[in-house]
Amino acid sequence: MATEFNYSIQNDFPNQAVDPTVLTVEIESSTIVPALDGININGDNCEIVFVSDLSAPEVVTLNQIVATHTGIPFNNSAQRVNAIAAQDNTTNTWQSAAILNADPIDAVQYTLSFYVEMRVTGGNNSSQAQYQILLDGSDVASGGVEAITFFDSRSGSLVVSTSRGSSPVVDLQFRQNQGASTTAQVRRVRLAIIPLLEN
Repeated sequence: MATEFNYSIQNDFPNQAVDPTVLTVEIESSTIVPALDGININGDNCEIVFVSDLSAPEVVTLNQIVATHTGIPFNNSAQRVNAIAAQDNTTNTWQSAAILNADPIDAVQYTLSFYVEMRVTGGNNSSQAQYQILLDGSDVASGGVEAITFFDSRSGSLVVSTSRGSSPVVDLQFRQNQGASTTAQVRRVRLAIIPLLEN
């Protein structure tokens, strides 16, 4: 037997907005066990229908989902960030050069691409300017340039699997690998994610 829950869009949702597609993903990825039967919007009323009754803890979970639902639709276009100006790092501690905080995407895979121009000055023939690409805090690509005083570019792309509705965070960091007399420099950093949507 279907169970209905009714919420006021103006009073129960924080941004007075509902995106049924995003709300569906949020509910289906939660700990609520009964299947979602549908979401119906009629004026100020948002009706959420399940195929069977929810337990008391599941009702609490549903109320929490509603209370945090932003109403922002998935962003299925390419998302990019650029950092053009040159940046220096005279330490061997990783420093962020550009961060892409993506909107939620309605895809299970996307292409992550990056471009960076790097050089290292000072130091010796083994001095390096190094980079790493972090995806949600995990290293997914790395490299660098060695003993080079003119800017040289590094780029790449990889296909990443994700959960539907995720908001990837991509962070390009850089450092040098020698002492204080060495400077790693980056410029023209570009990061992008491009959802690969199913037909």
